[in-house]
Amino acid sequence: MSSYPSPPVDLPTFVKQSAIEHVLCSFSSGKDSLVATHLTHELLKDCGIPIEVVFVDTGVGLPAVRRYVEDVAELCGWKLKVLTPREDFFKLASRWGMPTPKRRWCCRLLKLEPLLEYAARLDKRRVLFTTGLRRNESRRRAKLRGLYRRRLYRRYVSVSVFYVDPIVGWSDEDVERYIV
Repeated sequence: MSSYPSPPVDLPTFVKQSAIEHVLCSFSSGKDSLVATHLTHELLKDCGIPIEVVFVDTGVGLPAVRRYVEDVAELCGWKLKVLTPREDFFKLASRWGMPTPKRRWCCRLLKLEPLLEYAARLDKRRVLFTTGLRRNESRRRAKLRGLYRRRLYRRYVSVSVFYVDPIVGWSDEDVERYIV
């Protein structure tokens, strides 16, 4: 692990000090989320808290993508939860228009909202959410700190959701080397 850039926080220490009760690893099927999910499992395997892999089936992906996610989760022994948005892409697109780089409603409504709703239903007060976001993916992501917190209020439920991007400082080469 020492040959890779360090995560933005020492994950096991952060989990303990922040009293995290549940971990959700976002796995979209891409290589970055695969590496971040695997790394999270490796770093937290001895922490004694539930770790789940979450995949949001937006309804517009190829069926083979979902099968791949299910196969990888089974192969790695990961607990997988498949989520779906309240409304499908086509209904949302008819209401909001097609997503564009300046109007990116799709990520929030199709992916983030189902994840946050699931976190609220866990009946936990402190949840950690990991992603495969990396700074060198775009100019917009170049400013990522790799760690932030959101207070979530849903139907009389208050949950602190902590976001950690464990590979935020990794290069494309780091990701490829980890996979090999």
